[in-house]
Amino acid sequence: MEDLSRVNQEDHLETLKIDTLIEINKALNSSLDLNKVLDCVMDVLALRLAMSQGMLMLLDLETEEIIAKAFYGTYEKEIKADDIHKKVFESGMPIALSNSCNSPLYLDASICSDIKKPGIFFFCVPLKIEEKVVGVLSVDRLFNDNIAFVEDLNLLKGITSIIAQTIPFYQGLKKERDDLIRENKRLQEELEKEKPLDISNTLMASPSKKTFIENILEAKLDALITLMDINTEGKRNLYSDIISIVEKVLIKLALKRTNNIKYEAARFLGINRNTLHNKIKGLNI
Repeated sequence: MEDLSRVNQEDHLETLKIDTLIEINKALNSSLDLNKVLDCVMDVLALRLAMSQGMLMLLDLETEEIIAKAFYGTYEKEIKADDIHKKVFESGMPIALSNSCNSPLYLDASICSDIKKPGIFFFCVPLKIEEKVVGVLSVDRLFNDNIAFVEDLNLLKGITSIIAQTIPFYQGLKKERDDLIRENKRLQEELEKEKPLDISNTLMASPSKKTFIENILEAKLDALITLMDINTEGKRNLYSDIISIVEKVLIKLALKRTNNIKYEAARFLGINRNTLHNKIKGLNI
């Protein structure tokens, strides 16, 4: 007859694994700030499992070096974390540190079954996108000593796989933001080269100046749509959303230029005072 306590323990372990992966997936979708997301991941590992120390490092695309992005707890002084992380990053293989062995153990399938869990005090596993290593995750443990060593390793591999698949999204988001900042800077420099424009007769200005203004607006709106993550599929209210944004900004600028005198702001914009009042109220300015 099958040992019910063992069956219950296995069921509990599988439930714990699934719940942990679900919580990590939620953490990875909790923010657009990668650092906050990775901190949440480390918190999940500490709160749901037995991890008391951990560090997550990612590849910096500009320097091609791995940089620490999230920590939990503090490492023991005898653990040369930088050296171990570098070895895992370069080899693409998980490593364990053992109390009985001074050198790191590369965890290939041939030796995993011979390793005893109580002797292990540190794991380090690569984050991979296909075969490319994009980071490393290290922990002291995920489960207690009564849970087999391979359970820690298998769950770590699952966790690093989920994290690795989200990295391109955050890298792409960062690139879009950096591109937007550079474009805004370029436009600002272009504007500074131009002579101040008289708003009252801007649209009656020369075709070249009018075209320049249109180009600025086009670039700004294109960057705004990119930041809003709008594509051409599906039904949406993009036109009304953009008009509301532009209208709100234009009214705020008019009020600023006229020291918040609504009558002057209305005349500046070329609309009557009642219309301005209604728009201020409707746009929550």
